[in-house]
Amino acid sequence: MFKKLKPLGNQVILEEIKKDKATAGLVLPDERSEGNVKEAKVLAVGDGFIVDGKKQKLEVKVGDTVLFQWGEHIEIENKKYYFTSEGNILAVYNK
Repeated sequence: MFKKLKPLGNQVILEEIKKDKATAGLVLPDERSEGNVKEAKVLAVGDGFIVDGKKQKLEVKVGDTVLFQWGEHIEIENKKYYFTSEGNILAVYNK
């Protein structure tokens, strides 16, 4: 499905990873708390953005696992997918 969707600019499509609250040594806050941090896998990334007339590529890439705070979401077959800008991604980490 996401092969047909191409995010624009600095937009990223993420698949939420639902797990226990502790993941690989990380403890994620309760989902009801303010400033909710979610874990997700990067499914697609935009081409980048323009800074001082030059194209800048995104730092995240397809397949990365990331922590992020905000994004518009849709739900397909009980999985949440988020559309967000790279600026809403707090960190990339390896498991």
